[in-house]
Amino acid sequence: LSLYLKQNRINSIESDSFFYLNNLNELDLSENFLIDLEKNSFNGLGSLKFLNLSFNQIELVRNDSLSNFVHLELMDLSNNLIRFIE
Repeated sequence: LSLYLKQNRINSIESDSFFYLNNLNELDLSENFLIDLEKNSFNGLGSLKFLNLSFNQIELVRNDSLSNFVHLELMDLSNNLIRFIE
């Protein structure tokens, strides 16, 4: 299963927004206005293999925001403004 949310002017993702999408394999959030990846933003995405966060405005990446990805094969963070990885 795939979910394409590219170019939707998304500026934040609340905790547990994807909680019930545990069969999702691909999530495309590219070309939005994300700045920060909050803790638990991606809870429930244990089957995710591909995450595209390119062309956002992400400045901070927290380890705990990306810790639930057991099967992740590729994550694209290109063309962001990353300054810190915690």
